[in-house]
Amino acid sequence: MGQLLLGFRSLIIKAAIFVVMAALLAWALGGTLWPRPHVVDGERISAAGYQYWWQMRVGGNDYDQPRWRLMMREEGRPARAFMSSGGGAEDPMEFEETAGPVRVASRDMVAFAGLHQGEWLLLIAENGEITRAPGTLDDRLAVELALTGFRSGELHQSAGGPETDPAASEIADSD
Repeated sequence: MGQLLLGFRSLIIKAAIFVVMAALLAWALGGTLWPRPHVVDGERISAAGYQYWWQMRVGGNDYDQPRWRLMMREEGRPARAFMSSGGGAEDPMEFEETAGPVRVASRDMVAFAGLHQGEWLLLIAENGEITRAPGTLDDRLAVELALTGFRSGELHQSAGGPETDPAASEIADSD
């Protein structure tokens, strides 16, 4: 019985050494044993002391599809991601496709559009607050027309301003 226990102990020690060596090799090669997404930041737009940009994530557990997050940074603070609704420990809102950013210099406003769960949403950022415009857009053409209208100032004036949705304007810390 003692020989059997010694054999198991030797096997456990060899398995532990193998796992440690595999982790060290993965780390030395610039990777990890556990998947993490690759993150790429898009063009940053500055308005009223804030920076806004799309952040693309590829890989990790969801390796088959790139995802975008709307990011915001106030000067001197860490970057934060746009949350879909307020409160709770939920994940930031992720988009399958994006358009924008478009900036209106006269008002320090920035507009973004993103495809979320099959619906195009128009997001407007002003003075650190990100709000969702009322309704959804039908397709990519409607998105481009809306962003062009926003750039010329027609959308904001004709719509009477973006609808303020407190739940949609929540921002959460990025990891």
